[in-house]
Order: sequence, then structure tokens, then C-alpha cells
Amino acid sequence: PHQKDVTSLLASAVQACHHM
Repeated sequence: PHQKDVTSLLASAVQACHHM
């Protein structure tokens, strides 16, 4: 159902981790 939202959130978290 909300897979897109989950994927977006995951991508955001990954990018944030990489930015750190």
C-alpha cells in the first residue's frame, strides 16, 4: 500500500547517513 512512502523514507535515511 504505502510502499512508495516507505521507499522514499528509506532513501532519505540512506542519503542522510551518507551525508554524515
